[in-house]
Amino acid sequence: MEAQELKPGRAVEPPPPDLARLVFYRTAEMIGVLIKPKVIINNQKTGKAVRKKVWWVDLPPGDYELSLSTEVKRKINFRAEAGRVVFVRTRPQTGVAVARLTPEIVDRAEAEPDLIGLGFPVSV
Repeated sequence: MEAQELKPGRAVEPPPPDLARLVFYRTAEMIGVLIKPKVIINNQKTGKAVRKKVWWVDLPPGDYELSLSTEVKRKINFRAEAGRVVFVRTRPQTGVAVARLTPEIVDRAEAEPDLIGLGFPVSV
């Protein structure tokens, strides 16, 4: 499961009809700018949570767990459906010793302004 980085100015495209597409992005806040935790999907390293970066991965339909760790482990569960796009946003929060990143599933209406603000149009 290899993530593909989306280049600035490129649109988020729909997945192939038999797969789901997970679009992962980290917002532009400066808190925790040096923290770049690995993103793990079903116990497999898939990408990194890097400030102002967007990447995607196509997944077979099914149930998934996405996790990342800073000073605490954060995880979310989601269902991937063929032909659909799942948007996962991470935002930094102040932690006890270092910043924490928290992943959350957001719908297209919430993801679109974030992605446009990062320089990525949404066509799906």
